[in-house]
Amino acid sequence: MSGKNCRKGLLAGMMVVLLAGNLTAQGENLYETGQSEEAFETEETIRPCTDEFPGEYVEQETEAAAEDPETEAGEDGSASVRVSGIRYAKSEKDLYDTLLKVDVPIYLDYELAEESVMDAAAPAFGDAGNSAAKTEAMTYDSAPEAEYSETNVRTEGVDEADIIKTDGRYIYILRGGTELITVEAKGSETALVSSLKIAQDSTWDSPGAQELLLSEGKAYVILEESDLSGDKIEKYGYYSPTNRMTKLITVDMTDPFEPVIEDEFSLSGNYLQSRKMDGVIYLFTQWSPYLGGSAEDSELLPWIGGRKAEVSSVIIPSIVTQTSYLTAASVRTDAPGQAEDYCAVVSGADEFYVSTDSIYAVNVDNWSSVTSSEITKLTFRDGEIEGKAAGTVRGTVNNSFSLDEYNGYLRVLTTYWGSARLNLLKVLGQLFGIDYYDEDEWVRHNALFVLDEDMNYAGSLKDLARNEEIKSARFFGDTVYFVTFRNTDPLFTADLSDPSHPRVIGELKLPGFSAYLHPFGEGKLLGLGYDADELTGVTSGLKLSLFDISDPANVKETARRIVPGVTWCPAVDEYKAIFANPARNLVGFWCEGRYMVFAWDGTDGFERVLLYDFFEDDLQEKNDYNTMRGLYIGDVFYLAGAGSVIAFDMDADFQKTAVVVF
Repeated sequence: MSGKNCRKGLLAGMMVVLLAGNLTAQGENLYETGQSEEAFETEETIRPCTDEFPGEYVEQETEAAAEDPETEAGEDGSASVRVSGIRYAKSEKDLYDTLLKVDVPIYLDYELAEESVMDAAAPAFGDAGNSAAKTEAMTYDSAPEAEYSETNVRTEGVDEADIIKTDGRYIYILRGGTELITVEAKGSETALVSSLKIAQDSTWDSPGAQELLLSEGKAYVILEESDLSGDKIEKYGYYSPTNRMTKLITVDMTDPFEPVIEDEFSLSGNYLQSRKMDGVIYLFTQWSPYLGGSAEDSELLPWIGGRKAEVSSVIIPSIVTQTSYLTAASVRTDAPGQAEDYCAVVSGADEFYVSTDSIYAVNVDNWSSVTSSEITKLTFRDGEIEGKAAGTVRGTVNNSFSLDEYNGYLRVLTTYWGSARLNLLKVLGQLFGIDYYDEDEWVRHNALFVLDEDMNYAGSLKDLARNEEIKSARFFGDTVYFVTFRNTDPLFTADLSDPSHPRVIGELKLPGFSAYLHPFGEGKLLGLGYDADELTGVTSGLKLSLFDISDPANVKETARRIVPGVTWCPAVDEYKAIFANPARNLVGFWCEGRYMVFAWDGTDGFERVLLYDFFEDDLQEKNDYNTMRGLYIGDVFYLAGAGSVIAFDMDADFQKTAVVVF
């Protein structure tokens, strides 16, 4: 189809939409109104027209059996699995042709300089070093001696990897990207147990150990490095993103004094995140293919567990805006050296969210006239990963807390610029080569979209808090609380019990904003963010708020604590760095060079119970403040980092009882 014919076709299509009433006289956007599923799907596929990319796409609903011969068919010969909004690659030629249509830089081919020579050998797995004196034979006991805190995760019941973990008896720490440190947590008798080298010294190109998971006497260390094998360097160049590799190293911790590396699993790409559920670890990486002059001269498929992935495992969404992949692989903890299942999603993931049943990869489309988020849904169960569907919503999401799955529905909060009227004029301007400017281009809007289990439009809320942006959100079943901000902090409450007609039922305006929301017991919600001037919006201090949400339509702030002068706190942007324990009414985080713990007393608000500065023990050069984690085991609170562990007795007003330096 020529560019001229394409423009005519799009113009005719837009006229049909206008006549159908899906755009009102005021020019309401299809994403905003969502008057019908058909209208939603029509807007989803609109893209700028060129002769090279005419804006056409294959049928949205594809029979999986026709593309994947391994898919079971029904008795009548039809496929038993149908997907919408996505398709599986049919061949490497099909995948290659798809990637060539993407109008973004595909690959920068750097020449290998002679001085860029590194040891291509595998990391030397060392014996345990710097071990404390072994006074008696010890073995791992899975039963903890006391109650203990766990990593703050996005989804309850789905564990996440972190740089520091505990099993209730030992604290495991990743140090410098090269070592796994084990510390026995015994209050005043806390001591270093072992240090195991797991990777070569980290560099900017091979950063080494990233995070770890624990399960039944095993530590699973995730590290990132470059594949420096000679053939890949010669073909793709030393700096090629195609060479990136993520590894899962299994360490047997049966004897904490003598940890032993026993298995290894590799996956192409830069490490993104991981999850663990029901004895299965799910790894997510971002991998960039290499495109040569033909499909045969290209590297189009990632390597999974030492084998090249099958092309039938590559999922292509209806909107492809970049050539990188989000690669997902599952590994059983009782067989960690091989993949249970895997897939790759073209266009990668600018953000993704994992529920107890599904994986949602969000890819922002900034290429079209209307900024939108393409959301690809994968389902997972007992290690099996399957592409389900994809849908598109207007705008961009703040973070993973702006997405939530409940009773089969996905609810998404987004922020976007410009109104539907402006977007319509922009599309018309593209068709006829006319530049159009309007002040509305700089107006922010917010919305909530509801998609069903097949990622079809179900309902929406639009035009929320104009000229503000979403800062935080928390979903509780059929209710969502979300914060927008410009100069003040409106905390909205929306009722989602009817997915087709969500509605705002409450709004609480306060100075500043909460950038992170955390459930804090029955009928209570904790907010962590910043205080701000109501006229200018300039932040002036860190703010802790406690909200009474027992009546969702009438939310009240019952406690507030301002830490003046603090205008940036790294924990606000990294939820795993936040220690929040409703059972003990405690919240802790690292901020402004100090670790702070606050207690809510139930009546008078927040009381600061700990303020620790590393200068007290001359540890300022031994720790990376941004990687500190607070945790408790029994009645002892621990600050754990790459250079030390400090113990505090919570029953004695957080009195410091031990300092262990590595």
